[in-house]
Amino acid sequence: MTMPTREDVALAYHELLRRAPEDESVLHAHAAAHADVEAMRASIAASPEAFALAERAAFEDSFAGTRRADGTKDLSSLDLRGLDRHFAILGEAMRSGVFNTGRAHYALCLAHGVRQAVHLGLDRIAALEIGVAQGAGLLNLIRAAGFFRREYGFAVDVWGMDNATGLPPLADHRDHPEIWHGGQFAMGEPEGLRARLPPWAHLLIGEAGELLAGFAARTAGVPLGFLSIDVDLHSSTTRVLPVLLGEAERYLPALPVYLDDVEILVSYNRWCGEAAAVEAHNALNPLRPVERKGVAWNIHNFHVCHVLDHPVRTGARRPRLPFEIGPF
Repeated sequence: MTMPTREDVALAYHELLRRAPEDESVLHAHAAAHADVEAMRASIAASPEAFALAERAAFEDSFAGTRRADGTKDLSSLDLRGLDRHFAILGEAMRSGVFNTGRAHYALCLAHGVRQAVHLGLDRIAALEIGVAQGAGLLNLIRAAGFFRREYGFAVDVWGMDNATGLPPLADHRDHPEIWHGGQFAMGEPEGLRARLPPWAHLLIGEAGELLAGFAARTAGVPLGFLSIDVDLHSSTTRVLPVLLGEAERYLPALPVYLDDVEILVSYNRWCGEAAAVEAHNALNPLRPVERKGVAWNIHNFHVCHVLDHPVRTGARRPRLPFEIGPF
């Protein structure tokens, strides 16, 4: 029996999605197609270039909206079903690395932010990484933001915050001294990293309280659409979580949040580290709880800060499209 090539797999996936019956859930059709593809992928090894071309074709074919004069796709021209279909294929492409959007968990969290913004009628959001270290995560976030700018003309302003000196002295057992120590992850000279940033990306250096106030002032009118917290320690996480306590409309109603240090290592637990800081935050701030999303979302360490006092969440304002946004 001749095994299918990677190109065969991608084209079959494309065809299954294209022929999804109108009376079925697009997401269910996507799931069935994805399962077939994964079964075939397990037993083949052929041209990744052909596979990438086929997935790109599927992505382009999934966009049923209008394009602007510069060729960018206008997401606001899609209805709810069209967004479901397009983002389902976008999610698959981001996971497979076809678009070179960097770390999948960053790209997918940002995609969820963009998707919400479209439902609200927005065309610009901010994305913030707290805890930059040598800059690998920030540069990955920039790659993902650049994709949305190029493909959709959707503005994502990227911000990074760090003290440049590494982890501070540890406070107590909740800071995981069995893993971390003061001075780890020092950035060194920030100017080298700044030189690699595009004009729409910014690096802020200093202490948390001062930086958060400056960030709020410099992003007035642009809601936060994605937040990454990678500061390792319970004490440091506690100091930066007030970033979630500004005026409600400074955030998306269900803000995508990535927390880096909450699983994998054997000594991580709910009583220490970032997880414990989030639990304390939730107890003190019932209108801004941070919830970890489950395996159905298929995004590493994906959380959501529910901005329950946002006008869209209180019913004071209706979104352009209902928030019927599931996993993709």
